[in-house]
Amino acid sequence: MNRGRRSQLRRKSYSESETIIQVDRVRSARNSGESLGGVLIAHPGTQHSYETALAIHEAGLLRSYITGYYYKPEVGITRVVERLPLLKLKARLRERKKPGLPEDKVTTCPILEMVAALAREARIWRPQWEFVKNAMFDSYAARVVLETRPKAVLCYDVCAGQTFKAAESIGALRILDQTIAYLKTCERLLKEERLLHSEFADGPPTTFPAWVAKRSASELKAANFILAPSEFVRSSLIEASVPANRIVLLPYGVDIDAIKPRERLATEPCRLLFVGLVSQRKGIQYLLECARRLNLKKDELWIVGGIVGSEARLAPYRMHFTHFTQVSKSAVPKFYSASDVGVFPSLLEGSSLAIYEAMAAGLPIVTTPNSGSIVRDGIDGFIVPIRDVNTLAERIQLLRRDPCLRREMGRNARKQVESYSWVGYRRRIGDLFRNLLAANGEHTGSKEVLGS
Repeated sequence: MNRGRRSQLRRKSYSESETIIQVDRVRSARNSGESLGGVLIAHPGTQHSYETALAIHEAGLLRSYITGYYYKPEVGITRVVERLPLLKLKARLRERKKPGLPEDKVTTCPILEMVAALAREARIWRPQWEFVKNAMFDSYAARVVLETRPKAVLCYDVCAGQTFKAAESIGALRILDQTIAYLKTCERLLKEERLLHSEFADGPPTTFPAWVAKRSASELKAANFILAPSEFVRSSLIEASVPANRIVLLPYGVDIDAIKPRERLATEPCRLLFVGLVSQRKGIQYLLECARRLNLKKDELWIVGGIVGSEARLAPYRMHFTHFTQVSKSAVPKFYSASDVGVFPSLLEGSSLAIYEAMAAGLPIVTTPNSGSIVRDGIDGFIVPIRDVNTLAERIQLLRRDPCLRREMGRNARKQVESYSWVGYRRRIGDLFRNLLAANGEHTGSKEVLGS
């Protein structure tokens, strides 16, 4: 390809996703990561950022990965943590690492994360404080950008404002990973929900502080490109007037080798499983009401995850479910293996990782469009409207009564999610960044690299 030829947009068919947008490669994309320039990734927590960082490392492009806490046994903060008498907290922190990701590429800002972790352990943490923590982390990441001068910066929503300003000042490409629907969509849905179910309303705020809303808007404006994990997130961005040609649809993945299907005996009672925070935005109120209508016994619905807000709201439903709190990430697969149907009635997500995992375990899924899942309605399970308890109960009851349908949909779910492995995700995002960096080398600062 001639050096002066402009890069063009094309849609390339992937088994993992038919809607992944990719820029045509130019000759310089074959160069080494060092010649293309490094990529700095900044995320205050975890989510899928370990996989992203590993992907960029495998592509030979990782300059540094900045996070709040990363488990390094020889580091002072880790030695302090190991002396604490908080076994569950220590177990969770020990999971904060990624095999294959070089520790010398990982930069941490651990004090913020440790204060937050201890506050959560003491149950005094407030959701609003997360914004303050993210803003402080953002300022730290911005300083690292100015010191290391990467060619591209990948940051996550509501913690990228200062980092993007620093990146723009040095001419670096700016990519925003939008992990959940845009802020205005979040506000609208949460406000509606608090009016409908005030008894479940002691979770996140319905109206975000003005400075948070301003930061979120500035991130969208400053980003050259925005990664959206689902059509739900993409639609929320378009609703916020983000041009479609700046949005890259990039679903997440799952470790398909770590989670295997297990066929349960037909004589065992059908068990429903919910994995995630017990919170209003996850639609837990509708799942609990559904359990009451179906008169489920305690062992027929397992809820795995910590509680946001007060436990008092769960009291009227206690006879209909069993709750497992503070379960380590490594222990979650055993719950999938002991269940028959995954139920995720979320109101507000990006793309729920728990659904990928449940599908990998061969569970049929009942969920909503707002979960951002890869579930195909009527094939891998059922997609039901948000807040629709009647339809939710009907679909669950259909699966409870028909073990053959459960097995068929479970097999379909496993086959579907096999096309969404983390290996495939890493390959796709590695290719994407090679192309973006190569194109940016020819057209620095342009927001039209993905233009039609």
